[in-house]
Amino acid sequence: IEALVTVCRAISQLEMGNLAVTSFGKKGNIRLLHDFDQSFTGEAGIKMISSLTFKQENTIADEPVVDLLTYLNNMLDVAVAKAQLPSGQNPLQQLVLIIADGRFHEKENLKRCVRDALSRKRMVAFLLLDSPQESIMDLMEASFDGGSIKFSKYMDSFPFPYYIVLRNIEALPRTL
Repeated sequence: IEALVTVCRAISQLEMGNLAVTSFGKKGNIRLLHDFDQSFTGEAGIKMISSLTFKQENTIADEPVVDLLTYLNNMLDVAVAKAQLPSGQNPLQQLVLIIADGRFHEKENLKRCVRDALSRKRMVAFLLLDSPQESIMDLMEASFDGGSIKFSKYMDSFPFPYYIVLRNIEALPRTL
């Protein structure tokens, strides 16, 4: 919640453009908490935060981040269509910032979704909130290569080319 509030305040104070916020979790359960046409005020922030629960369970089949990126690409396509110049050019510069713990199972499908978003000239960045006690940097994953098991660092195959691992929330404003 601190990370979300910090990011929303920074974007609003810097007048970087329109801001939308969604929550995600179980497949098909993406909720728009703050839309582009709303200004970000203290009241809007409180309403947005009170909608968050952090209690959604998902399975490997759910692919929550793939679901999120698909939703966001459609939403951002609508914004581009509304803002398109008479020449047909897109005047918007779009940033997708995902704040999460970075632990997901859908890496291969996610890589395709991220490439799709990047090909639409959208900057997709991942703000990975890490825990010093159980750091994602220490996490290993197993894969099968022929008949043997191969272990590698989880972050070696992280599907987002632009990401920040943030262990200390107090460092977020400086990091952004």
